[in-house]
Amino acid sequence: MTEDYTYPAGEYILLGKITRAHGLRGEVKMLSYSGHPENVGGYREIVLVERSAKLSAPLAIVKSRVQGKTAIVQLASITTRTEAEAIEGRGVLLSKQYLPDA
Repeated sequence: MTEDYTYPAGEYILLGKITRAHGLRGEVKMLSYSGHPENVGGYREIVLVERSAKLSAPLAIVKSRVQGKTAIVQLASITTRTEAEAIEGRGVLLSKQYLPDA
């Protein structure tokens, strides 16, 4: 079930949300709303959105792997568990420019 986030829908699609920190080196668990967490590895960068509609700067995806129904994601600028915990609950946006051509 998707959550309510306010974001510029003309520029982004909502991929999922950060559910929790994973490990000590800044990885996070991401719930994919599409049901295909393996797709996360194909994206270069994401943008996070807070419930207040504040968007982060683009965050590069360093690596990802699938664990059950979630993706474990390492973002370039998130390197500690404390930083990962700070982004729990945020929505994950993908710029529409990175979508494959239909």
